[in-house]
Amino acid sequence: MKRLLLFASLVLAVTANTASAQAPTKKVLLEEFTGSWCGWCPRGIWAIEQLEQKYPNTFIPVAFHNSDPMQIPTGQDTLESTITGYPEGWVDRLVQPGNTRNLDPTQFDSAITAHFSDPVQAGVTITNVTFDPRTRVMTATINATFTTAVTGDLRLNCYLIEDSCSGPAGTTWDQHNYLTNRSGYQDNPFFNLPAVVPSYQHMHVVRAVLGGAWGTAGVIPATAVVGTKYSVTYTYTVLPNVKPDQTKIVGFVSSYGTTVAKNKILNAETAPLTTLPLITGFSATGGNAYITATRSGVTDQIITLSNSGNAPLTASLTMDATSTSLPASWKASLSSSSVTIPAKSSITDTLAITAPAKAGFASVFFTVLPVSDAAVAHPISMNTNALSAGTKYVSYGSDGFMPTHMDTKYSNDFAAVPLNTNVLAAYKPETFDVSLYPGVAYFDYTNLAGVPPAVVPSITASLNAGKKVFITSTYGLYYEFDPASGINSSTNTQAAQDLFNTKLAISYLSLNFRYNQSTGQAVTTSVTGFPGDPVGNGIVFNCGFYQSDVFSVDDQTHTKPVIYFDDDQTVLGGFRYDNGSGQRLVYLDLDFSLVGSGTSTTNAKKLVTQSMDFLINGVNAVKPSGTAMFSLDQNYPNPVSGDTKITYSLGERAPVSLVVTDMLGRQVAQLVNTTQDASSYSLKFDGSTLPSGVYTYTLTAGDQKLSRTLNVVK
Repeated sequence: MKRLLLFASLVLAVTANTASAQAPTKKVLLEEFTGSWCGWCPRGIWAIEQLEQKYPNTFIPVAFHNSDPMQIPTGQDTLESTITGYPEGWVDRLVQPGNTRNLDPTQFDSAITAHFSDPVQAGVTITNVTFDPRTRVMTATINATFTTAVTGDLRLNCYLIEDSCSGPAGTTWDQHNYLTNRSGYQDNPFFNLPAVVPSYQHMHVVRAVLGGAWGTAGVIPATAVVGTKYSVTYTYTVLPNVKPDQTKIVGFVSSYGTTVAKNKILNAETAPLTTLPLITGFSATGGNAYITATRSGVTDQIITLSNSGNAPLTASLTMDATSTSLPASWKASLSSSSVTIPAKSSITDTLAITAPAKAGFASVFFTVLPVSDAAVAHPISMNTNALSAGTKYVSYGSDGFMPTHMDTKYSNDFAAVPLNTNVLAAYKPETFDVSLYPGVAYFDYTNLAGVPPAVVPSITASLNAGKKVFITSTYGLYYEFDPASGINSSTNTQAAQDLFNTKLAISYLSLNFRYNQSTGQAVTTSVTGFPGDPVGNGIVFNCGFYQSDVFSVDDQTHTKPVIYFDDDQTVLGGFRYDNGSGQRLVYLDLDFSLVGSGTSTTNAKKLVTQSMDFLINGVNAVKPSGTAMFSLDQNYPNPVSGDTKITYSLGERAPVSLVVTDMLGRQVAQLVNTTQDASSYSLKFDGSTLPSGVYTYTLTAGDQKLSRTLNVVK
């Protein structure tokens, strides 16, 4: 995201009478590092809320967000380079034990309390604050006046922070939460919230770092003069999706050095960005949040802008490039960037989404912002998600491997979409030929009372609809079935039992750790496919994942092992399921993101391709050379006096007809008349319904045809 950042002036002013100046108050600045994706980060959120209540006038928190829509590139990337995990925070950038600034939320309070007793070396004020609601340009002067002659590389800086930041539910704005019903966190308000909190209101979010990571240099001399005020005036254009009335300016003075010990914040202050009133009477609606996009064409969404006020109102419409995700060759545009809505009226604008011939998924964010000379407005963030029409293979979530290594014969009709409740409801897995779940962490969140959604019902619905399912997961069975995981209150759900234990005949046994007992170091894992298996045939590679589920296949009639680990055919790494009537599933207990490169990547891609081939075409997807893929076996028993069994195989999905005719070519029975997947089929035919004689049964699949005769004897 680009920011307009200008240093309008560097001002040095000398205070004439320092003796009469009031002693400055020490205010502690906490810089927290967090993310909406981080399920442990509610620990930091709650810690900050408690600190605000405890130190209402002397504590200033700011939150840097990582890998979510609130992340900023300017300054944040430098500051986060030493962060070891989330959530962590810095208290005035002071050195902590271990020569680090990084603190766990449980350490925030003690570090702040200890710091309040430090001598106050400088006071900070914020003056000359202006904000133009039409241009969104703000200015602010950050001043530091020293009470002692501090020596070093001293700098001023300015942050903009926003409260109540949120986005559409079911997107990456939602706050993940591992504290749901988790023992030990009963006093934390997140204990009673779902595993993902939709439309969560994020507080203290850093929206801009105006002086860079370490501040503006060259304003304060090597030794600050007592009683002298040093100032920097910053000018910045506030982003369209930032609410001015919820935004604060944070100014501070700090020292800078190449070592951790030389970097610390001396003092800080806050001020509101604006005190202008809020525009009311404006609304915007934008059609459907989830749509189907025309391939090789344009799909329009109509946006309605309404003004219930007594005067005309101008509104700007801006694409949010940071949050918008457009695959290659996709385009999105608004028909107008600025519109005027008459009083007591509504007008429309158009969002045009252009999709290529290749299938894909796009998520478009844009902001509608009314503007006025005398008032500020809350921006309205809008989101439209589009999946290409005719998409056959949909990946719910992405491990980074599946989309980029999908074979070309499938990639034209393949798309990866987010895994959340809204997407599953809008784009139902059972409506696609194959639904894929790469890198599934948890199969069922039911006992965690929230989202992300349980995928077990979606998997079951797809199979019941005769569709295909592809799953990769390293610890999914452990989290679902092992009481030691603590995820599902030590009990798995009935839906998971019905799917894995009953339908798929899979029994979870334990979690396997691969490490060298003498060195304590993790070791690589060998992956080998069972020879001749349609999924595992010819697969041999090493990869870097060190834990996997241990399970058994209890009934190999429909569920069969496909790969194994560690050169041991009893340590299963995947299975396939085929019930003979179109329901197929492949489960691979590995993490493709840790496969590596070279030969490993080639074989892993081969494993994906063969899995897809099996799902689409059945057991004939991979056959030994010379084996017929389209066949019709002789009925048994023959001659027939009662029931007889007819068996046939299809090499590919096709319209299928199986009819019985008499010696004159007249049809006497139609046994099959439908489209079937590539697989082997068998059926019973009651010959007692026919007079004695010689009959022909003919199998037609597409443009292929085979016939055999049967004798009826009574």
